[in-house]
Amino acid sequence: MKKFLFLAISIFIITSCNTDDDTPTETNFTGEWELVKTTSSIGDETKTGAEMEWQESYVLKADSTFTKTRVRDNKTSVAQGTFTINDNTEFYGLPAIASITMIYESENDIIATCYSDKLHEELYFDAKDVMISTYEQCDGLGLEYARILD
Repeated sequence: MKKFLFLAISIFIITSCNTDDDTPTETNFTGEWELVKTTSSIGDETKTGAEMEWQESYVLKADSTFTKTRVRDNKTSVAQGTFTINDNTEFYGLPAIASITMIYESENDIIATCYSDKLHEELYFDAKDVMISTYEQCDGLGLEYARILD
């Protein structure tokens, strides 16, 4: 009887274990991302909407190319390049669901980078529809983007 009970409990434990695949599902980050908030690295001054010094957006395309557009003082600047999505649960010690590496075709003043090569930009996703620049990590502005949903 003890053997039967042990066998029954063992089978129950084995079959009740979660057999679902715990691999995270691929999230689609393509689409338009608009700058919604800037935060100064000194004094923590936060600006949103029309208060911000410029308006800015990224368009991430399915072919892993992107366009970044900034409008400041009625002047539009555009930069383009390719991107790679990296699976992360942490990025520079910050909680993330993924990070994105941008590689620009040429130098441009709108690239918010901490890197000396000036063509490399890093951002991370802390939620499905929130993308944050790492520029603040090197005393730049904190830049937060929201996905524009159709």
